[in-house]
Formats: sequence, structure tokens, C-alpha cells
Amino acid sequence: MLLDLKDSHWLNRKYAAEVLGELKDVRAVRPLVDALTDEVGDVRQRAYDSLIKLGGPAVSLLVPLLVSEEDELRQSVTEIIRKIGKPAVEPLAMALAEADDRLKTTGDEGVGPDGLQAESQR
Repeated sequence: MLLDLKDSHWLNRKYAAEVLGELKDVRAVRPLVDALTDEVGDVRQRAYDSLIKLGGPAVSLLVPLLVSEEDELRQSVTEIIRKIGKPAVEPLAMALAEADDRLKTTGDEGVGPDGLQAESQR
């Protein structure tokens, strides 16, 4: 089924996305996230539905897409996380904390305690 998500015929990709959601196999998360950008709307919709069914394990791979430049993708990801509900809270909090830590290590260079850039670096 995972290979069928890359099939050249859209009906096979649609069917694969639907079945993978029913199987609830976490190995399907990455390919289903990738299918959110499929050229065919029916395939994207089945991937969307299946990621909701997979629940919490999908969240960490969805979080980076919350800042996508593609409005439709960003909106879909937001809705998926919202519909996952409570099982999304912990993975979402962990992913956001990791992102925050990365920002702190790269963004604090040259910034003083008051948040202003040091005089010597202006």
C-alpha cells in the first residue's frame, strides 16, 4: 500500500491513502503527509482523513507544515491537528518546544537581555 501512494494512476493513490488510514499503521504517516500535496484533490482528501485516523503519531511531521507558504496545505494541517484533538496535545507541545529550542540557539546571537542588539553589533 505504501508504494501505491506513488502510483502514476490517481485512483490507486486515492485507494492507498484510504486503506492506510483504516490500517492505522504509523509507518504510513510520512507518505500520507507527502500525499497532502498530491495534484489530485481526492488523494489529498483521503490523506487528510487518514492522518486524522492515525492521530497523535502524525502530529510531529505535520507541525513543520504549519508555516508552509501554501495556504491550502497550512489550512489542512491546522484542521488535521485540531480534529485529532487531545491526542495531538503532547506531540504538538513537544514539537513546538523543539522548534523553540532551535530558535533560541540560532536567534539569540548578539541579542542582550533586554532583547536589543548589542551596541557593538549595530
